[in-house]
Amino acid sequence: MTVRAIVLAAAVVLGAAAATAAPPTATQTMRWLRQDRDDFAGDYLISYSSLSWRDAAWSLRGSVSWLSWRDEVGGAAGTSGSGLGAVYVTVGRRLWGGERSWRPRSRGWLKLRGKLPLQNEYSVTGSGESDWGASLMVAHRHRALHLIAEVGILKLGEPQGVEYDGLLNGAVSLSYRRPGARFYPIAGLSASSSSLPGDPGYLELSAGIGAVWSGGISTSLLYSRGLTAISPEGGLAAVVSVRLDG
Repeated sequence: MTVRAIVLAAAVVLGAAAATAAPPTATQTMRWLRQDRDDFAGDYLISYSSLSWRDAAWSLRGSVSWLSWRDEVGGAAGTSGSGLGAVYVTVGRRLWGGERSWRPRSRGWLKLRGKLPLQNEYSVTGSGESDWGASLMVAHRHRALHLIAEVGILKLGEPQGVEYDGLLNGAVSLSYRRPGARFYPIAGLSASSSSLPGDPGYLELSAGIGAVWSGGISTSLLYSRGLTAISPEGGLAAVVSVRLDG
C-alpha cells in the first residue's frame, strides 16, 4: 500500500508539473493541537510538506503528512510515537473568473482530492485506507477584503469492521490585505459533519496574522479553538510558502 501510494502521487505531481509552465510553490505547515476531554488528553504535532502548481485553468497540489503524538488516559501516561501519515493529491479546475485585477472579482474552482495512506492498517497516524472527495471553492475580492469559501463532500476509507458516514465539510476564510502592506489579519471558520452516528460534528474558529516578504515568500501564524467535544481544544499553526521561480 505504501509503495503504491507514493508511486501514484509522484506520477500525478510530476506529470502535471511537466504539463504546465507555471512555477511551483513549496509550502511547509506545522500544526500543534491539544485534545482534552473526559479522562483523555493528547498533544499532536502535525507536519504537511506540499508542492503545488497553478495556471489560468488548472491547479495541482501534492502533500505528505507526518505526525508526532503523546497522550494520557485518566492522568496516567498513555501512548506516544511518530510516523508518516498519508500522501494528499488535489486537482483543481477553474470554472469562472478572470485574471488578477484591482476590480471586484470572484473565481470559482472545482476540486477533486484523494488521500493515499502510508500505512497498511489503522493506527494513530492514519486509517490505512484511502479517502476521496470533491469540493467547490469560491474566492472573492473587493478592494482589500479577500473572502474564500469552500464546501465539499468526503468519502472516508473504512478499516475492517468500521463503517463511516460520508462527510459534508466547509470552510470560510476572511483577510484584509491593503496594497503594499506587509502584514494582514486573517480569520476563519471550518466545520464538518460527524463520521459516526451519535457523535458531534467538527467546528473550529481560527484567527491570526499573515505576512508577505520579498523573494516570493509568505508566512502566516494562526491560533485555533474548537467549539465541539470532538474538535481539538486549541491549536497553533505556522505556514511558510516559497514561490520557486527557478
